[in-house]
Amino acid sequence: MNLSETGSTTAAPAAGAGKTRKTAAARRIDPRHDPRTVAVLVLPFSVLYVAFYILPIAYAVWQSLFALERSGPMRPAVSVFVGLKNYASAILDPAFHRSLLNVLAYGLGPSALTVILGLVIALVIDARPNKKVAKLARAAVFSPFAVPAVVGAIIWGFLYTPDTSPLVDAARSIGWDLNPLAWSPIWTIGNIAMWTYMGFNALIFLSALAALDPSIFESARVDGASPLRIALHIKIPLMWPSIVLSIVFNLIGTLQLFTEPTALRTLSNEISSGWSPSMLAYAEAAANRYSVSATLSTLLAIVTAIVSFALLRLTVRKPRA
Repeated sequence: MNLSETGSTTAAPAAGAGKTRKTAAARRIDPRHDPRTVAVLVLPFSVLYVAFYILPIAYAVWQSLFALERSGPMRPAVSVFVGLKNYASAILDPAFHRSLLNVLAYGLGPSALTVILGLVIALVIDARPNKKVAKLARAAVFSPFAVPAVVGAIIWGFLYTPDTSPLVDAARSIGWDLNPLAWSPIWTIGNIAMWTYMGFNALIFLSALAALDPSIFESARVDGASPLRIALHIKIPLMWPSIVLSIVFNLIGTLQLFTEPTALRTLSNEISSGWSPSMLAYAEAAANRYSVSATLSTLLAIVTAIVSFALLRLTVRKPRA
């Protein structure tokens, strides 16, 4: 072996080692692997998350452990630590029970219909061969969701009131004595929610349908499956995670129901200030019973979290043995 061959042999590992060092150096300065870069990017979100989510929850939980008590009729009320006493009182409170029963009936009625009708609308739109018609239908169904909830509730309150409603006037012209405010609050409130959120649920389901493989449906059509059979036995099972997600969203909205019943409360005597748990907590805060309001809010958050996590577990498929 001559010297030139020896030099080339030793030069090759040296070049390879240099390339390895450059790659390692590039990996070290890669911003995606730099903790300082990650911290700077995450810091704004973390600050806002802690300031507007974690701290209010912690403050509400802390307030729920205190109560205002007076040592005499002429003495000022002082805040006293009572532990879980407020929670025991709230759990045994009949007003809290009535509010939970109201939202339970609402959840089994209008809220469930919102999911079902949204699913039906999405399946019908997805089955349309004309894409332009499907796009127009998608926009028409989703448009009520673009209306603020307060504005929508006021509009429907106008339509419900017999003195101002053109619908009531039209019904009277054909001899039908119509008074929507005399109906059960569950359906007068639920009608507004269905009109508002049906399109939102349909959009979730349409997004899930767009992500499915079209070849599955084509194979089913070749085998002679009807559109209804394809929807019931192929599309809906494949959409199950999205369906559960929609149910969770509607559950959270049901337990936090506030805007629609509050807007209709001035029009109907059937809706009290504590018709829903959120309304009851607001009424307690308006009466300067902040500890009771904090207790109700904490209980509502706990119930919402437990039920939501339980439903989301349905989307987790267990691995087959």
